[in-house]
Amino acid sequence: MCKRTTVREIDILFTEGLDDFVSHSEHESEFAALDEYGKLTDYYARTLCTDYYIKGAYAKVLTDLLFDKQIHTNSQELDILFRSRLIDESNQLTSHGYLKAIATLNRKNQIDYLGLPFDEFEPTLHQQGKHRERFAQEAYSEQYEFVAYDEGRIFDFFKTCFIYAARRYLIGFGFDKDLLKTIFHQPREYGLAIQNGLLAGKPHNFYQRVGKKKCLGDNELTDRLTRAVKESISYAIKNVSFKDLLTDAARISPRLTKNHQMSACIPIHHAFHHLGEEGLRKFMAALIEHPTPDNRGWADLTAFHEGRYVGIEVKGEDKLTFSQIERLFWLKQHLPEHAKNQRISHIPLITR
Repeated sequence: MCKRTTVREIDILFTEGLDDFVSHSEHESEFAALDEYGKLTDYYARTLCTDYYIKGAYAKVLTDLLFDKQIHTNSQELDILFRSRLIDESNQLTSHGYLKAIATLNRKNQIDYLGLPFDEFEPTLHQQGKHRERFAQEAYSEQYEFVAYDEGRIFDFFKTCFIYAARRYLIGFGFDKDLLKTIFHQPREYGLAIQNGLLAGKPHNFYQRVGKKKCLGDNELTDRLTRAVKESISYAIKNVSFKDLLTDAARISPRLTKNHQMSACIPIHHAFHHLGEEGLRKFMAALIEHPTPDNRGWADLTAFHEGRYVGIEVKGEDKLTFSQIERLFWLKQHLPEHAKNQRISHIPLITR
């Protein structure tokens, strides 16, 4: 089911009520809308957070709770927010509800609440075909050692390099080598099979890539393979030599950089140069050992300066999304030394 359809169904929940939402989803959706406890299932709850914009009385309840104000609402509104997993039994914000409440604020209040640096540039004459992010990249290149407009794809590329390097250790950690015969020397296929299959908790994706459909029902085998993958990747992050890693990066770069919308001149050696070996290994460990539900939320610009990652989100008049706020708190929890460098840039474009 496409996300647009899911968003429309969630809108029925917030505008027409629970009964109409359940009735509609039963007839139209291929997924269950509510779990055994009467709350939104994971798929719907995630889409609600990332792609549905809560407005009106529901938004006011969330922001009142965020600022510890007394809430004035009816039980139906509270019930909807509870079933949406945004508040708990005590009418307090859940972890996702907390982030969603911040996402409902206007941009100024978001910046004030999060304490983010805000860079406001003078109005810039718009050049046809040039996005405001490119203007920002040029402006910040005078301030930071390295700046790329990549929306965080550079980190996904680095992660892929470490995952590919882990193939050196898979067999030693108990992986069945026969399952990798068809993709072992195909970096892109290997990466997709491991990341979108075993690491993502979707073994059917892995078995489809390796052409072993008969293994789908073997949960014990899948668990063993997943453990071997995770242990191999953790070992690779800590122990693989950077000489081997850079060799692998050069090998897989032509196939992966197009997919990541990066030029071939921005492989892993840039991060190694600016973050250092220890810093890069720590960053990759956080990405793989503490994954977020998806890869969204990275800032528009990736800057490296004095051993730190500086994420710069470039805005017109729009505000931070749930995914961007979620990524910021992920950085605060797992890489606090980099989280403090995140900032927002406002570049108004004018036309003549």
